[in-house]
Amino acid sequence: MTKRALSVPGLRFCRWTSPPGPAWAGRYDVRTLPLPERDCLDRPTAGNLVAVSVLSDMTGAARAAYATDDAGQLWRFPLADAPQSADAPAASCLHRMQGPAQPLTDEAPVLLGSSTAPVVVYGAGNELAAVPDLSTPRGARAGALVPVAAQAGEGGHILRAQPDGANDAGWHLTLPHAGEQVVEIQPVFPGYLLFLTRTPDGAQRSYLVLAATGESVTQSGIGERPHVATGHLLPPGASVFVTAAQLPAAPPQPGRTARQAYALSLWAVDGNKVARLSQTLASRRVGRLRWREIVGPAREDLP
Repeated sequence: MTKRALSVPGLRFCRWTSPPGPAWAGRYDVRTLPLPERDCLDRPTAGNLVAVSVLSDMTGAARAAYATDDAGQLWRFPLADAPQSADAPAASCLHRMQGPAQPLTDEAPVLLGSSTAPVVVYGAGNELAAVPDLSTPRGARAGALVPVAAQAGEGGHILRAQPDGANDAGWHLTLPHAGEQVVEIQPVFPGYLLFLTRTPDGAQRSYLVLAATGESVTQSGIGERPHVATGHLLPPGASVFVTAAQLPAAPPQPGRTARQAYALSLWAVDGNKVARLSQTLASRRVGRLRWREIVGPAREDLP
């Protein structure tokens, strides 16, 4: 058996070949996923893929692959209905960042659950975007994302969607510091998003935002959602993590929906020191049989 490298625009694969024979005929062809000839701006595709994440269903079967390229674009490769052959349906370009993609972000996209469509979060250059996958089999693209504004305050920045309530439209954030770039993205249960950034001077910052809107909010005891500061400067070399503690609540009633509340704490670890940077209250609704834990990732509910 020999190994032969295959190269297509924007992708590179390795394919195993074997001497011809009845037992091998048509059984071990590797499917290729080439990029389309045109990009998001309907120009000739010239970018190279940087990182990829695969969306799976409840059975573990791959449904779609989402890849970023060095032009700041997000590509979707359909996998669920692709024929088992060397040819697969064409990919579609879901989104392109507003500015140049440099410097590159090699962090793989994060996939979030949603009531309508998967949401893909990725960074490129000094931008971060949460893009709902509203693609049809013909490759229709999502609409315009809701911008998130950053206002300095309380040792960080207050992030606010313009207008509020970007629940299913997706959102876009331009990071507030010159040359700031996302270096890590991770979902936080329930319904939040943690991302770390770095500026050219080496300074690192941590952001904890509502995944559905990109806003830095907490929840008061009477159901209000005041905005709070995030984007705190970290000590050099520090790492961060988030803890979630469920708060006491009334026992669930049969046949009725309920709400679970959690205290999310963002911590920084610097050597032998651990300091809490911020605390946020999060909540989510659960159904009568709590199907949320079965059908997909939990997401934050808006009031």
